[in-house]
Amino acid sequence: VATLTTPDSESLNISILTDVVLTYDVDIRNIDGTAITNANVKNLISIYRGTYPGELLNPSFYTATISNDKKVVTIRLNPDGYYLPASEVRVVVNVVENSVGTEQTEAQSFTFTTGHYNIWKGSVDSSWSNAANWQSGYTEGASVIIDSSTNGAIVNTNLSIPNLIILKGGKLTINSGMTLKVNNDFRMLSANGSETSASLMINGTLTTVSSKTSIYQGITDLNYDYYISSPVNGAIKSGVTPT
Repeated sequence: VATLTTPDSESLNISILTDVVLTYDVDIRNIDGTAITNANVKNLISIYRGTYPGELLNPSFYTATISNDKKVVTIRLNPDGYYLPASEVRVVVNVVENSVGTEQTEAQSFTFTTGHYNIWKGSVDSSWSNAANWQSGYTEGASVIIDSSTNGAIVNTNLSIPNLIILKGGKLTINSGMTLKVNNDFRMLSANGSETSASLMINGTLTTVSSKTSIYQGITDLNYDYYISSPVNGAIKSGVTPT
C-alpha cells in the first residue's frame, strides 16, 4: 500500500511546482513480475489537474524515479511543467505487487489542492500595488507568477510571499531599499531560440530558500559553449575559466 508523503494527502495551498513522493510499505514490482526501474516507473503513473476528472498532464512535463529499495517513487516536474493554481491535482498509481507476488486489488488515487497565485499581466503600468496589473486583482500574501508583459513588475514595498515563478519574458525589479522574501519555491525560466528569458533586477534584497531555488537555461545547440553566471560588468570570453 502506498502513502502520499509529499505533499500530505488532501492538503491545501500547495505549490504548483511541488514534488510528489509516494512511499510503499513493501518493495514493489510490476504485476508481471518484472522490475520497476527509473526507465519504466512513469508507466505506472497518471496525473490529472483541474476539476474532476481533470486534464491529463502530459508525461513529458514530469520525471519519475524509484528508490533502490523499490519503496519510494518521486515525481518531479520539468521546467515547463506545472500544476494549475487553486486547483485539485489527482495522482493515480496503477496496481503493483510485492516481491512475493501478492498483488494489489485496485489502483490507488491521491489528491491535493494547489494554492492561489496572483498572475502579473502589467496591463496598466509597472506598479506592484496597482490591482489592475494583475489578472484577477491582487490577493495579499498569495504566491505570484510573473507572466510575459510589456510592463515588468516593480517591487516598491517589502513583501513576503510563499512562491514565485518568473515565466519566459517575465520581468521583475526589486527597488532599492525594498526586500522580497520567497518562503518556498522560486523558479526562473530562460529562453530557447527566439524566446525572451525571464528577467530579475535586484536593486534591493531578494531572500530565497536555496534548496527551493531553480533557474533554468534552455540549451538549443550542443555544439556551442554556454557560459552561465550572475550578472557582471565588463566580462569577456577569454577571462572566463570554468571550475
